[in-house]
Amino acid sequence: MSFDRKRLLLDMVKDAGLEVVTVGMKNNRVAVDARAGNGLTATFQLSTSSKSDPRGDMNENGRIKRFARQNPAPGAAPQIEEEEAMSNTTPAAKELTQIEFYRLCEWLKIQDLATYASLEVLTAAAARICSHNVSEATVREAMTATGVTDPEVWTAIPDPQIVLARELAAIQYALGHEPSSLFRRYLETLGA
Repeated sequence: MSFDRKRLLLDMVKDAGLEVVTVGMKNNRVAVDARAGNGLTATFQLSTSSKSDPRGDMNENGRIKRFARQNPAPGAAPQIEEEEAMSNTTPAAKELTQIEFYRLCEWLKIQDLATYASLEVLTAAAARICSHNVSEATVREAMTATGVTDPEVWTAIPDPQIVLARELAAIQYALGHEPSSLFRRYLETLGA
């Protein structure tokens, strides 16, 4: 049994305020049975592999802390940390598991967003992929995470008058002709 891995798991359990019941090996993993304040027990495990698994360690630490928060001693005041953590949670974290969010990101990367009329339509398609409702904020968060940008078809076309005035000005400059002062004033009033 890896002494360092055992020590890490014991520290995680004790830091969460749980009582250590037993320590041993289960399925080639370091295992600790811990008791919460209300008397419930749970088993927590870490791999003994020499390969580093920081994600797995963080996930198990989160599980330990969650177990401790959900099973406080009778009459104990609720922890303020939990309320703060809930208020700082992103829309995606509230709606999707990590695996579902990952699948959504992978799905977004292979989509041609120009085929979707709007973010609302994309969100409806994403809801079918996730098998439950997903908000536009969650899809937007997945787009940000994957570096996917809004396609040009989603941006509103400016007023046709502005487009026409800009194009006329560009043609005049390309021909080497300076637009008249009246036309320049007109462009300024349009904000073009």
